[in-house]
Amino acid sequence: MSDVVRRDRVTNCRPWEAPRVGKDSSSSGAAGAYEDGFARGHADGLEAARNTLTELTARLTDILAALRNPLDAADDKVIEQLTSLTIAIAKRLVRRELRTNRSEVVAVVRNALAVLPVELRDVRLHLHPDDAKLISETLVPAQAEAAWCIVEDPVITRGGCRISSPTSQVDATMQTRLDRVINTMLGDDRGEDAEL
Repeated sequence: MSDVVRRDRVTNCRPWEAPRVGKDSSSSGAAGAYEDGFARGHADGLEAARNTLTELTARLTDILAALRNPLDAADDKVIEQLTSLTIAIAKRLVRRELRTNRSEVVAVVRNALAVLPVELRDVRLHLHPDDAKLISETLVPAQAEAAWCIVEDPVITRGGCRISSPTSQVDATMQTRLDRVINTMLGDDRGEDAEL
């Protein structure tokens, strides 16, 4: 006997279909999942972009600050170098003037002596040897002035002097006078305590 069933003999027969498994696979479920995924990806992308932008902004700010600081330091360095150059030029000009105009040396000594009290005794006038010769030939103490003796001091720069006595001292050396002028011009108050 054969296991084959003939169609004409079976009245209640339907073709076989594969069973349905899981959720309804309609198009509305796939679209919802797509939209959820898209929204999550968009939000994550925006957050990553914000973080990157914040980091880049901080780095750019640091770079700009680093670029600005060397310029500030360079400005200070240029001012310092210009000041040093100006001081060097002033010193040379003063030295040249003193070599050509000897009356300036006499004026410096007179001004320094004028600061001393009249009754002062044992006054020593310390001068560069070249200036000492000039002062001894040119300047004689007046009767009202304190008597003084000249001490040759090669350490003192030409054009300056230092006066000493047992009770007083006057520093009218070239360096001290130039420092005072420079301090005044640069707004430095340290030189204000000096005598001349």
